[in-house]
Amino acid sequence: MLLEKKYIQVSGIKIFYLEGGKHLSREGTRIFLHGWGLTSQAFEKTIAQLSEHYHVIALDLPGFGRSDRQVRFWGYEAYAQFLDAFLKKLNIAQAHLIGQSMGGGICMATGALFGSQVKSIVLLNSAGVPMRTMPSFKIRIKEIVEQSHQSGYRFENCRILNALIYNSVRHLRFLAMSIHLPVKHDLRPLLKRIKVPCLLAWGKKDAMLPVEVAYELQKHLEQATVRVLQEGHHEWSVVYPEKLVALVKQFYAEHKL
Repeated sequence: MLLEKKYIQVSGIKIFYLEGGKHLSREGTRIFLHGWGLTSQAFEKTIAQLSEHYHVIALDLPGFGRSDRQVRFWGYEAYAQFLDAFLKKLNIAQAHLIGQSMGGGICMATGALFGSQVKSIVLLNSAGVPMRTMPSFKIRIKEIVEQSHQSGYRFENCRILNALIYNSVRHLRFLAMSIHLPVKHDLRPLLKRIKVPCLLAWGKKDAMLPVEVAYELQKHLEQATVRVLQEGHHEWSVVYPEKLVALVKQFYAEHKL
């Protein structure tokens, strides 16, 4: 599926996004949010495969990728307010949210604060519970290398590194500020407000946000299902798009979404 590359002004911020499957909009729009340090284009193959079945929009969050630079720290609540404005700008009354890592945290904050606009949430190795220790660069590189070797050196692994390098060059200051969001901020007090079905799809080999985080989040979500991908690392949803599509299709079918 060919993805369109677009820009839009939201609350005075220039936002880059990918869009696919527009003809499927009657089935409901899926909004995809990338994780910390990544971009929508890192997930391009994943978005393309999802857009064969759904109308999908994947944006570069403010302060990342090709969207405008940010000079101040944004918390989950600020990102949720931005996403609310983004949806209104595109005349999307309700959406199904999909978020990876920090993007998952933003999905949960949006579901808690703007629940009437959210029909379901898919969390992919999501942040939301404070980490015990700050993830080190050495551990991240080791995990990416292991993931690359395990997956047979798929090109998608290069997308992860390219996104990290791009953000480090273009958004270094904001990258340094925003790392505190997925590392330290606790969303659990908000989670009881979320009333929609949630899928927590986790890579068992995630060294940064281990699968225990999924079960901890599940305890605080009213309608949550956990699915564990045995071979998955933190960015498995980049490397194995076909596995993600299979999981979300099953989830949407079970809940008639």
